Amino acid sequence: MMHRRVLEALPAPWFSFETDAAGQKVVLSEGFIFCQTAIRHGFKVFLDTDRV
Repeated sequence: MMHRRVLEALPAPWFSFETDAAGQKVVLSEGFIFCQTAIRHGFKVFLDTDRV
């Protein structure tokens, strides 16, 4: 879950994959890229490790 203000503050597209140089293999998932972007924009990211 996240606050709507996070999406409003970040540039679109919010979710994207990072691939290798050939564009064939996914290197980083969309969730990881999103969290990195949010952190760069000053947001804190928390993970609930109790969730399966």
